[in-house]
Amino acid sequence: MKKTVLLLISGLMALALTGCSLFTSGFGKDAESARTIEISDDMIHEVPTDLEYANEYIYYAPEISDDSKSLYEEKYDTTLEKDFFILYSDKDDAPLRAYYYLVLGDEAGAEKVKEYLEQNGDYEITVNGKNICYIQNQESLNTTIDSLIAMSFMTEKTGRAYVDMYCGMDKLTEYVPE
Repeated sequence: MKKTVLLLISGLMALALTGCSLFTSGFGKDAESARTIEISDDMIHEVPTDLEYANEYIYYAPEISDDSKSLYEEKYDTTLEKDFFILYSDKDDAPLRAYYYLVLGDEAGAEKVKEYLEQNGDYEITVNGKNICYIQNQESLNTTIDSLIAMSFMTEKTGRAYVDMYCGMDKLTEYVPE
């Protein structure tokens, strides 16, 4: 009996240490629900199947800050309704890919934000109605982080450091599904 318990514990520890999604995703009980996050009625984040990662950071704004509200109203003539940020990193916590999701007040505002992103970054952008997803690949993400380190906004090149800096700026908190 002791051997069985030890084997079971050893197996669970091995899964946890290798980054098995059972332990890192924090989503529902079955495999299908563990692979998605509902951003809005019209947009769902699917955990990437083309990326080998060990860490998954999922953050959102449970309430949009007054600063963010003002920025979107002044710059894009729309409201920001939801803000999600998801980062994947490898076993050494080197950032691999970042997903940024915005749900805006209207489609016109989403188009204005898309235009801004196209002019000011290296992103893969998807717009679906008033929803925007923009993805930053590893090369672009590393360039951004290098710039932030050079400007003393960050001190180390890790997923955790980028998450802490980005989420602190945007006042995001860890997403825990219901």
